[in-house]
Amino acid sequence: MGEGFVSLIADDKRIYAHAGGKLYCLDLFSGRELWHDELAGYGYGIGSLAVAGSQLSSGAPAYAAKQQEDASGAAASSVAVT
Repeated sequence: MGEGFVSLIADDKRIYAHAGGKLYCLDLFSGRELWHDELAGYGYGIGSLAVAGSQLSSGAPAYAAKQQEDASGAAASSVAVT
């Protein structure tokens, strides 16, 4: 299972996670790592995370918006040109 504690926070596009003295940024929809920072010299304690200018809520509205955007893009690309 591993040891330690993971701090998480998300905005409408990304998830930020602090674990083991490192900070990670992941894509909210795919989970792909966008970047990470070793945070050299900042230790391995519990990290407190905040996202400036964002009202945090459930990811459900952002996920629904992303699904709608994807569906609209797929429909637009499948329209036949006559």
